[in-house]
Amino acid sequence: WRGWRIVVNSQWLGGSEQRSEERNEIILLLVSISGVLAHNFIDYNLQFVGIALPFWIILALLYSQVPLPALPGKAPPITSRTIRFVEITFVTALLLIALFEGGFLLTSSLGRHAEAKNEPERALFWYNTAQGEWFSRDLHISRIQLLLNKNALPEASIAISDYLNVNENDHRIWKIKGDFHLQRREFNEAFMSYERAYLYGKYNDLGPMLGIIDVYLKKQEWFTLKNRLPEFEGLLGEYVDAIERNIHFIALSRTAEDFLAIADRLEKAFPEEGPRYQVMGARVDRHASIERERFRARPLGRLW
Repeated sequence: WRGWRIVVNSQWLGGSEQRSEERNEIILLLVSISGVLAHNFIDYNLQFVGIALPFWIILALLYSQVPLPALPGKAPPITSRTIRFVEITFVTALLLIALFEGGFLLTSSLGRHAEAKNEPERALFWYNTAQGEWFSRDLHISRIQLLLNKNALPEASIAISDYLNVNENDHRIWKIKGDFHLQRREFNEAFMSYERAYLYGKYNDLGPMLGIIDVYLKKQEWFTLKNRLPEFEGLLGEYVDAIERNIHFIALSRTAEDFLAIADRLEKAFPEEGPRYQVMGARVDRHASIERERFRARPLGRLW
C-alpha cells in the first residue's frame, strides 16, 4: 500500500531519468508480490520455500526503498517514535511466527525426504511431529496416503477427519476419502466423495473422474456411465490439449497416468468406441513420455 502511494504521488510521476527508473523498479516489485498473493488464493503456493523466500525478500526490498510520505503542508499524522515502535513490534511478531513455523517446516521436510526414500514409518514419525504447524496443506495428505498404503484404515480415517477440519474445500481430500471408502467396498460413500472431489477439482485433476468411473464399473451401472460419457469425453478432450501445452499436468501431477487409466477403462467397457480412446491415450502417452525424460534429465536443485 505504501508503494502504491509513492507510485501515484506527484513527485514520482515526473522528474529525472533516475527517478523514473526508481519508480519502474518499485512497480515491478509491486507486481511481483501482488501476483504471488493473487496466485496464493488459488494454489496456496506460499507454503513452498522456493516461493516464500523470494517473496519476503522482495517485500523487504520494497519496504526499504519506500519512505512514508507526508502530505504537503501538513504535519505527519503519527510521530517517528510511534512508527518505529509499530515497526519493531511487527517485525518481532513476524520473527516469532517464522521461528515457530520454521521448526515445523524442518520436521515436515524431514518427513518428505523420508517418504522420498521409501521410509514410510520414519516419514510418519516426522509428519506426526509436525502436526502443530499452521500451514499444513500437504502434511495431512501425505499422512493419509502413507496410512492407506500400509492398510492402517482406522488411523487413516482419523487423519482424513483432521484435514477436513482444516480445509474441506480441497478436492484432494475428497478424492482420498473416496479411495478410502472404495477400498472398504463402501460404494455409495465412495461415489459421494468422488463427486464432491469432481465438483471442486475436475479442471485440475482427473483422479475424481477415474474414481467415479471405477464405482460405476464395480456396481455394473453401465447405462448410467454411458449417459455421462458426453460429459466425461468433453473434459477428456480439454485435458488432451492441456497436457500437450502445459508441462504442469505432467511434471507436477498424475494427470497423464490417470488419463491413460480412464481411457483403458472406457475402452474395455465400450469396445465400439475403443479406437477413439486409443488415439486420445496415445497422444497423451507420447507427449508425457517425452516430457518425463526431459524432466528426469534436469539436475536436482536445493529448493526445487
